[in-house]
Amino acid sequence: MLRHISLELERGSRLGVIGESGSGKSITARALFGDLPSNATFTGKIVIAGKSVLELGKRELDTIRRSLLSLIPQNPGTTLDPSMKIHRQVSEVLIASGAATDDRVLDLLARMRFDGDEPEIMQRYPHQLSGGQRQRIAIAIAIGSSPKLLVADEPTSSLDALVARDMIEVIRAYSMSTNSTVVLISHNLEEVANLCTEVAVLYRGSLVEIGPIERIFDRPQHPYTDSLIKSYNELYGSRRYLEKVEKLPASNSRSMQTSSCPYYASCPRANKRCYVETPPPIKSRVGVMCHFPMNNSGS
Repeated sequence: MLRHISLELERGSRLGVIGESGSGKSITARALFGDLPSNATFTGKIVIAGKSVLELGKRELDTIRRSLLSLIPQNPGTTLDPSMKIHRQVSEVLIASGAATDDRVLDLLARMRFDGDEPEIMQRYPHQLSGGQRQRIAIAIAIGSSPKLLVADEPTSSLDALVARDMIEVIRAYSMSTNSTVVLISHNLEEVANLCTEVAVLYRGSLVEIGPIERIFDRPQHPYTDSLIKSYNELYGSRRYLEKVEKLPASNSRSMQTSSCPYYASCPRANKRCYVETPPPIKSRVGVMCHFPMNNSGS
């Protein structure tokens, strides 16, 4: 469940969304596309290019998805058509922009670092490719549609370190050359640092901190953000992804009341106020959801 999520993305900005597994990162990405479960209830709105996404019908939503939005999925195996060759799948995306030529397909695939194997890759079906190759095809298709907002959900999870670095650079170059907005959802803070200009931190469905990347990484205000960054630094260079920073004991979880700060049971700075009063939600592009933020002198 998401609570009090407020994001404002300017054209050309690159936002990293971080947090441990289960914090709400992927459902936030789905919400941007209006792709919520049929039984979901919500308040508030999502506005992209003046369109209120959650109020659109299917036809209008499909039009926006084709013309404005694009998703790099975490698992491309669920999005690539197994009955179609790669050439046709990439071409269909390019047709919408009027650039569906063989040369254009080859050029797009060449940017995915296939090292001269592009003509062969074009004639294969998805099941004939490795997981890493399918991931790069998914990135090519997402960029090929020329989106104004590109959402990348763990886009390098199946790639080795060198190719992953190249793909992050491809996404960054696309954003800078087209002034497009990027939302990167990732456990990998090194990739966030290399790509993003801003960072949003989620914890148990709440936005607990947001701000410029230098502030979040160098002077975190929320104790959870501080723990998250420290835990990653201990694993730096290992390519391991972040999991739980600190598991909440079951007894504490049951005793938590709805008016508590969501991080209360794990926070070293918590006191009685944190138990009886939820901190005010963040409503700006820079903020922290905490009664007693850290590094006050640097804020």
